[in-house]
Amino acid sequence: MPGDLSVVGYDDCYLAAHSNPPLTTVRQPIQEMGAAVAEALWRQLEGHGGQVRDYLFTPELVAGESTGRLRHG
Repeated sequence: MPGDLSVVGYDDCYLAAHSNPPLTTVRQPIQEMGAAVAEALWRQLEGHGGQVRDYLFTPELVAGESTGRLRHG
């Protein structure tokens, strides 16, 4: 890798940065997601849940060395 094959992981686990080569991965905003779930649960328990909301979280691409440039040909 990455000469013939590119690999991308998801969820940016701790080992991604320590693999050989370091894995390109997508990091999720875990703390933000957990806080939203906790707030929604608390609102439900307090009887203020109301309508179910949709949540949109922005992931982050963490570039490692497991991906290469796109080759045309």
